Amino acid sequence: TERSTRLSQVMELIDAKTMRWLELSEKTI
Repeated sequence: TERSTRLSQVMELIDAKTMRWLELSEKTI
């Protein structure tokens, strides 16, 4: 359905942002 597709897109976006945030936080520590 459209809703699950949209949800997976949002989850991918959050996942990418989280990974980027983790990379940045590792460098600062």
